Amino acid sequence: MRKVILIATLCIIYAFGLNAQIIEVDSLDKTATELILPKCHTLSSTFEGKGFDNLRTITFQGIDFLPGETFKGLQKLEEVIFNGDNLNIGGCQYCDLPKLKRVVMNGNTFLVNGSTAVVRCPEFETFEINGLITYSEMSDPSDSPKFKGYTGDFAMLYNGNSEMITATPVTVVAKDPRYIAAFKRQFSQVADALSHAENDSKFASRFIWFNSQFEDLAKQMGLEISAYVQAYRKAKENPAFWTKLETIQHSPA
Repeated sequence: MRKVILIATLCIIYAFGLNAQIIEVDSLDKTATELILPKCHTLSSTFEGKGFDNLRTITFQGIDFLPGETFKGLQKLEEVIFNGDNLNIGGCQYCDLPKLKRVVMNGNTFLVNGSTAVVRCPEFETFEINGLITYSEMSDPSDSPKFKGYTGDFAMLYNGNSEMITATPVTVVAKDPRYIAAFKRQFSQVADALSHAENDSKFASRFIWFNSQFEDLAKQMGLEISAYVQAYRKAKENPAFWTKLETIQHSPA
């Protein structure tokens, strides 16, 4: 099996950053059967139509934002592995992948976005999660008859759509040093993203809408929130983050 490890020279430096790198998908080895990608901010694009016809396994060492439908069109893809912390996993990731067997999420993830996750993957069997997921909107796998269920050692603070996962009470998470440490890192990273919202409103917007819940969780865990509140208020000065009601309220009479 051929492995490809992306090195820093193939990354684009991002304008500001949490991890400050964008991986250029077109720079990767299109003949590889396995890709191992270093910790990064995001990908330049999805893999669809890029010629990765042999790719069977892809491993991320941590990513701030994984675009929706990243793996679309990878007909030989068998497994996706996350070994590291993630901020936002976009929706519709695992749809119509005929060879996909498993997804492994090792590490902690702030947001799994979009209700659609695994759909029409006839060979899919296992979704393994190890770590803290703060918010999840994903539904359970559908039209994937071999799915055996979720496995692993994990906590999920907010569960939007899964009928097979029970959300973990904050009181339980707050007693586990692993999850407290993970939540503190997420809290700091989200505050950093909001403080740079004027440089990348598209990225920061993914965190704006969870403010009230996130702030409340932080209070329940005893975190100092003043820096986060300040960053949020500054970000909300940008009309790009206003709700329809706020837009009306700010409009001239």
